[in-house]
Amino acid sequence: MAADFVKIPFFKLCVHLKNIFTSQDKERMMCHLINIKKSSLSGGFDGYPCLQSIRRLRSSFLIVVPENSLLEMSLHLMQLSNQARSAGKKSPSFISLNRFFRSSMAEILFSIPDLRMVSYGTTIAAGVLLWILEGLFPFFSRQKHRALHATLNLSMAGVNLLILLPSGTLMAFMLDWSRNAWPGIGMLTLPPALEAIIIILLIDLWMYFWHRLNHETAFLWRFHALHHSDATLDVTTSWRFHFLEILFSELLRLPIFMLMGAGIEHLLLYSLLMTPVIAFHHSNLSIPPALDRLARLIIPSPTMHRLHHSRQKSEHNSNYGSMLSLWDRLFGSFLMREHLDDLRIGLDHESDPDKQRLFALLQRPFRP
Repeated sequence: MAADFVKIPFFKLCVHLKNIFTSQDKERMMCHLINIKKSSLSGGFDGYPCLQSIRRLRSSFLIVVPENSLLEMSLHLMQLSNQARSAGKKSPSFISLNRFFRSSMAEILFSIPDLRMVSYGTTIAAGVLLWILEGLFPFFSRQKHRALHATLNLSMAGVNLLILLPSGTLMAFMLDWSRNAWPGIGMLTLPPALEAIIIILLIDLWMYFWHRLNHETAFLWRFHALHHSDATLDVTTSWRFHFLEILFSELLRLPIFMLMGAGIEHLLLYSLLMTPVIAFHHSNLSIPPALDRLARLIIPSPTMHRLHHSRQKSEHNSNYGSMLSLWDRLFGSFLMREHLDDLRIGLDHESDPDKQRLFALLQRPFRP
């Protein structure tokens, strides 16, 4: 056994491993490496399998590991080894190894740069596709001045990006820092996929309560009303929010996500799933009633959300769900009626054309 191991410095290991892990099944690879390292006769983590031993595992790995991830992994292993030796142990415990490799697998599985690009791309692609389709197959009668309407709503989205872009960077830093001090759900040492599912469900539950709070709190409603004042509901309405509502949301959800133990990869994955759903249920796309009924078993359907944008308070104070319709059903805010022939979208005294200008809308919360 000893002949199969050589001592490889950490920085050299990073360089070698970059081109070695190229194939399938991360978990089996990680478990195999754990077993090899645990049985190393070299002692601790100064002993590593030689390159031939690792190459035999090439077919067990799913993706190429980025070099920066390898560096972080190797530094973390060094810390575990030093902590174990300080405690008088020869090598880290299996529990600490298992926790480390699960964390490493999660980081590799949810590659942040890839998720960010896919999330942004999905948002843009879904918006463009739905805007084209709702022009061809509209639910409400053909709307005039669609381009002007889209320009107004996208202008507000552009203002919001001035908050969302720096807050996203801050969020990534704070969540990474907080998980070292408080792992949240990470304390359960669940498989990465299961942990991600639970965190995504909790994020969507928070989104439900935040949306409901915006309707039931007079101060927050002053800002959220801008979203509801759009008398022409279409996919671009999904990006129409007052910049201060976005700021309040970002400030409040940060500590909540820190308590969950969420990482920026979970937020990006949630955004990837949620954004097309929100674009879909805001859209003016006409779909068959049977498809709408099927959709609302899982997500808020267009019919559900059109009721949410009704001028009647009893109707727009309902159907708060962002990605899942489950929460409305659980917490008694689900509302449905099949026929929307008499539905009027917008807000009384707020949806007049003279009030649908960018600066007028941004000043709206501060008017008496």
